[in-house]
Amino acid sequence: SLAVDSQTGSVTLSVADNGIGFDAAACDLQRSHGLRRIAERAAFFGGAMQLDSADGQGTRVLVTLASAKPLPDHGIDEPSNH
Repeated sequence: SLAVDSQTGSVTLSVADNGIGFDAAACDLQRSHGLRRIAERAAFFGGAMQLDSADGQGTRVLVTLASAKPLPDHGIDEPSNH
């Protein structure tokens, strides 16, 4: 699923799946190029990445960035069936 949440002062993008997941605490971002790049880009823009995953529980990546103003609601926070 894909969701965008706009709060006063921040915007959060959430990408989640219901896959097999993995031990996020054991994830080495230096060896995971994709996750490392997401974290680096979020930090570059003054934001942060959060990784939530557990064996058998799927994975969720949250990227939060500062926002000068709330984004308009375009309905893209609804779960996708694709």
